[in-house]
Amino acid sequence: MNNKFKKLISVSLVMLLLITSTSIFSTSVSAATTYNMKVGETITTQATQATTPAGEKSSVFLQNDAGWSTPYCYMWNSESDKNAAWPGVKMTDLGEGVFEYVVPKSYGNVIFNGGSNSNQTGDLAFPGVNNIYNNKTGQWEPYSTGPVKISSFTTDVKSPSYTTCGIKISASAKSSEGDVTYKFSVNGTVLSDGAASSVVWVPTSAGDYTITVDVTDTAGNENSRSMSFVIKDASTLESVFIRAFSNSLGTRVQIKKNSSITFTNDAIGGAVGTNLLFYKFVITDPDGANNIPYYTLDNKYTFTPSKLGVYTIKAYVQNSMNVTTYNKYQYNCVDVIDETPDTTLPSVTTPPETVPQPTEPKPTDPKPTECDHATTKTEGAKSATYFAKGNTGDKVCAVCGEVIEKGRTIAAKTLKTPKVTVKGAKKAIKVTYSKVKDAKGFMVTYKLGKKTYNGKFTLSKKELKKATVTKTIKVKKSGKYKVTVKAFVTSGKKIAYSKPTKAVKVKVK
Repeated sequence: MNNKFKKLISVSLVMLLLITSTSIFSTSVSAATTYNMKVGETITTQATQATTPAGEKSSVFLQNDAGWSTPYCYMWNSESDKNAAWPGVKMTDLGEGVFEYVVPKSYGNVIFNGGSNSNQTGDLAFPGVNNIYNNKTGQWEPYSTGPVKISSFTTDVKSPSYTTCGIKISASAKSSEGDVTYKFSVNGTVLSDGAASSVVWVPTSAGDYTITVDVTDTAGNENSRSMSFVIKDASTLESVFIRAFSNSLGTRVQIKKNSSITFTNDAIGGAVGTNLLFYKFVITDPDGANNIPYYTLDNKYTFTPSKLGVYTIKAYVQNSMNVTTYNKYQYNCVDVIDETPDTTLPSVTTPPETVPQPTEPKPTDPKPTECDHATTKTEGAKSATYFAKGNTGDKVCAVCGEVIEKGRTIAAKTLKTPKVTVKGAKKAIKVTYSKVKDAKGFMVTYKLGKKTYNGKFTLSKKELKKATVTKTIKVKKSGKYKVTVKAFVTSGKKIAYSKPTKAVKVKVK
């Protein structure tokens, strides 16, 4: 072995030892950092993109207050981008009228339906996951998927209301993990915090408010809801607003036979003319007989019921410009009052001294007179549409504002069922559709075996002028198809259909 070869081997061995030592050293440092941390030490790591935890899901919910037997959810972005063929996917029953559909991807539109064309919503803009739609009220609301669920959050009067007027705020919630408590607040100021599911708020200043309820269960789970509310200054109100109605017995639905009772009609307004309010109480006994009262400045009325049965009290209020309003109340006259919680009225808040109070009129003040309702007008009339019922409107006295005759409901309009001709062709179905008044197009439903398909045709302005229009639907499979057609009309995102035609069987080659 020559000297050059020996040197080469020596150099190689040295390099190998250095590499091995470095590797061992690096491994030992890493091991020390990983396993020999002191208590309280931390390791700074590079941030990673957050991922959805396993088991998480995005859902849309339906509150089935309309009582559909089998709710379905149909979602789409376009004709070719939808969650399923009509009527969509059957929703999962969660109990208590709530149904869920797990949304597999992002969709912009949704229709809830009862698995048929008789029960369905219009085209709804999808507000995003974890919202619930009430198929009776037609409203979307946030919906918590956690243990605490708030089923309602309401006030007994609608916004706007007035200063010094008591507003009852109520909520209803349940939790799968314990009892719940309610914290009600207005603009951050807590009104109550405990087991009570309602509270009375008496606003003292005009302005825009946010009412909030925070619900917590015994396990510490939470949920909350908020609503906006407008309060107006009662001292500037020219018309009349009945703030509360109470009686000297403090009962809500019962009065006692042969016992004197005093009713109080607490109203505000009348900041016009003489700034006075006038009151009248019309009491109808169980036999239909009633007193003949006149307007006075006294907002109290005392009488003694002498018959068993239901008494009806109409409590009127009128300002000095003859603007009138009234509320109607019913009481059951009994021998012995049943002292149960549901007969107890909530306490009436005494208004601040700054609220205008009625004063005795001066001799020159105008006195209200009984109205003969000779001149009437119609209020609240509304034409029926294809999407909503209408109303003939109330017949109202043009002088005193009393409702003489309540309006009648007008049924919603319906489209006529179209006349169609259906023919089978090679891998196609041809539908000739006859014009239907107001219809914007037609929907073709065609079935092959257990498979159901839909073809929706919105007609152009030119096609709408034609007596008949023929459309061709291309199909992938041959066979005997069962075809029905219905016309539709739209208004914005709303859609209404006619009854479908009788099913026609056609053979597709």
